[in-house]
Amino acid sequence: MTEPSWSSIAGLYPRPRSKRIYIHRPFDDTLVEVRPDQTVLVKDALGRNGDMRRGYGFAFAASQEEVPRFMDASRIEQSLLSPRIPIVRSWIRQDDFEHRFTLLTTSDEQGEGRIHLYLEVKNAHPSKRRTGTWYFLNVYKPHSQFYMHPNEDYIPFVSQEAPWLNSLPGKIAPHDELSGSLLDDSGQVMARYRVDRRAGITVKGDWEDVTVQDRDDRQAEVTEKGDQEGVTAYDRVDRRATVTMSDRHSRFKEALCFAIDLGPNERATISVEIPYSAQAAPLSEMLDCDAAIEACSKLWEDTLSGGMTVHLPDAQVQRIFETTTSNHFQLLASSEDPSVLVPGQGGFNDYSVVYSWEVSFYIRALDRLGYKPAVEKILNYFLATQDGSAGPEGDIVSPEGSFRPHIHWMCETGAVLGMLADHYWMTRDTAWFERVVERGLRACRWIIRERNATKQLDADGARVKHYGLLPAGRPHDWPIKGYFYMSDAYTWRGLNEFAKILVELRHPYGDEVMREAEDYRACILEALRHGTYLLGDQEIHWVSNEVYTKPGERVGVYSIDGLASLVDAGLIAETDPLVYDLEQLLRNEGTLNDLFSCKMAAMEDRQLGMLQQGFAHGEIDLYYVNASERIWHKIWMLQGEREKALRYFWSTMAYSTTLDTGHCHERFCPQLPWLSPWQPNGSGNGRLFDIIANSLFLFHNGSLQLLPCIPADWLDAGKEIRVERAQTPFGEVNFSIRSISSSEIMVQFHNEAFFPVWISIPSARGTVQACAVQGGESVEIAIVEERNQVRLSDYRGTVTASIILK
Repeated sequence: MTEPSWSSIAGLYPRPRSKRIYIHRPFDDTLVEVRPDQTVLVKDALGRNGDMRRGYGFAFAASQEEVPRFMDASRIEQSLLSPRIPIVRSWIRQDDFEHRFTLLTTSDEQGEGRIHLYLEVKNAHPSKRRTGTWYFLNVYKPHSQFYMHPNEDYIPFVSQEAPWLNSLPGKIAPHDELSGSLLDDSGQVMARYRVDRRAGITVKGDWEDVTVQDRDDRQAEVTEKGDQEGVTAYDRVDRRATVTMSDRHSRFKEALCFAIDLGPNERATISVEIPYSAQAAPLSEMLDCDAAIEACSKLWEDTLSGGMTVHLPDAQVQRIFETTTSNHFQLLASSEDPSVLVPGQGGFNDYSVVYSWEVSFYIRALDRLGYKPAVEKILNYFLATQDGSAGPEGDIVSPEGSFRPHIHWMCETGAVLGMLADHYWMTRDTAWFERVVERGLRACRWIIRERNATKQLDADGARVKHYGLLPAGRPHDWPIKGYFYMSDAYTWRGLNEFAKILVELRHPYGDEVMREAEDYRACILEALRHGTYLLGDQEIHWVSNEVYTKPGERVGVYSIDGLASLVDAGLIAETDPLVYDLEQLLRNEGTLNDLFSCKMAAMEDRQLGMLQQGFAHGEIDLYYVNASERIWHKIWMLQGEREKALRYFWSTMAYSTTLDTGHCHERFCPQLPWLSPWQPNGSGNGRLFDIIANSLFLFHNGSLQLLPCIPADWLDAGKEIRVERAQTPFGEVNFSIRSISSSEIMVQFHNEAFFPVWISIPSARGTVQACAVQGGESVEIAIVEERNQVRLSDYRGTVTASIILK
């Protein structure tokens, strides 16, 4: 049987598109996003300017008689120049003009940010001259004016003309005919511009023999370009362009106007450079496009250097891995304190909106990628939120000791404890842990105090069902309240992992906190027993997501805040019978299918739901993506359900990411490709990383599973998988797997600690017949036929294994 693949899955539905592409620098405190109509919005990352936004872009008129308009967002072809480097390249033809955009940011000599907009235009008419006018727009307006609904994450992108009609007042300070500066009322430089016109022509003999469209072309300047087989080629630099300010009768007022006359196939480039803040005078010459790309690329390569890299024999997955990796660094903003980075979630919000639980997914990814200094600066941010914390939204005794960055979820404190613990396990940095342990203990005491408040007895002297859980509260964004397993699952995980570190380091409070964690686990499992019901009509168990909810009652997001969260936190094993029942239950009710695990009954905001249906001209399907798919992917890997896991692997790659740039988003709607809410998406980046990385290598029950669930064709003859500088709780891991032939696979593996390694070979690739090993310290080999695996005993160092297939 043919395995699920990109080809079989990605074409089943229209894939989502990017309606917001970040191009700002790593760790920038200014967020710069490119929208599908190639306008650019700029906002302060920390929300210091409220909802005010700076906006830049181009409107276009193909002739003086036409009304200028934006680029048609529905037809734009956009992509990243490189997945690792957030430089946007886009193309569209409107009327007789082709437009090619290159949009990026760099740093000037003082480290201040610059936005670069390069627009190359071409007269695509085969025989006629054309004169087009391009209006550079420069506005400062509230966020809500740029969208038809202020919560624009949940509606498809639509260009709004109104906020762009009046640019900020300015005047031109020309340097020459085709370059200069745009000044504000105080004389500060808001932008610099330049027009370059070049057209390649061929000369036979002398200038009089040139074939041209009309006599006026002979008035162009001509500079020699080079010789080729006796024919001399020239660049012609033409001056048929004017730069003016639009007048009060123009549709777009106070705009910088570029009127350019082009012969057939001639091109011109409009370059605009915008400083993050207006400057008294430019610090340097404007960069041409190639120089700006080089500067931007170096900035990103320097940032990403030293981290984990993968080389995969699949271009789509490689692109997604690299795009989400670099996007992590755009979701981190520098603050006034150089020891602190503020983590954002993405979407249209600035980074004053912080979700601890959501952020935890990409913090773990950054740890596994090896970016320790960045992670510690992020953790410094979370640690400081303990000061003056308001606590979560619930019936708490006191907020003292809780972490509260912004959002009100009950599991936020446990999520931060989990991040602290995960970082220690990944780095084993005891000096760092000693610096943070006291704040961690305060959080532990908050959990203990709040749990003690719920250890109540009913009128008959029996324990209440929520005995020893957190108080009733809000589990997530849904405006609900109760004793949700999600709140306790991730709070217990944080407490338990922190307790294990205290015990390992022989901290005086280690045993006490561990006893609390064990008691907490027992209370959660007892509450779970109370919330488990046998559905006679289906002969399966139904487990509530809130302790007091009965079968048939629906609250919250059952696929995410119920039993799945207990599995994810490690309270329930992936092979527990309740997990098999949960899968069947979700399939029976239509929530889980072969591609998605969380079909939403409706949009939680009724007005937004009606708008979505209006855009779709009818009913829509809405899937909350990558959150529970990540959990089920791991469940099925460990259950041995390879085909199910591969389906979710490919469906998540296809429908949790955008077609054009590979960025992650939160919800998928087949009827609305331009919906792409919360895109890009921080927690989604981390979940995608988990799915890709866990398919390549997974630590489970004290051993390393190598290639636990990769597509079989990744091991076709001649292909290679390579992972370098992967960080694990047992040190750095490096490995490469090369398929030498149809019958031999070569594995080279290096690890820094003693642990067993299991190498899985997809049965579709062949049956393991033999294995020979070179290197290592007394490595023992075992072939497990029923699993098609090779087991290497505990060893440390570099081993090369030759696996023979039949």
